[in-house]
Amino acid sequence: MVNSAREIPVEVYLNIQNLVASQDIAIVNSQQPQRLPLNLQAEVHLPSDRYSIAYRQWLKQQGITFGTI
Repeated sequence: MVNSAREIPVEVYLNIQNLVASQDIAIVNSQQPQRLPLNLQAEVHLPSDRYSIAYRQWLKQQGITFGTI
């Protein structure tokens, strides 16, 4: 098996990464609500949300009222 990744210039990888990041920025900026509510009762949560829930609980312990703007 040939490792063709060594033959691709790093600039190609950086260009792809920058393209994906620029697309992500537009999506993130369009999210509603812009503020992350720390009231866990405001949303329905699934088991896969456990890290988000832990993060929100930590923010609340720090005295922060919203996670992001």
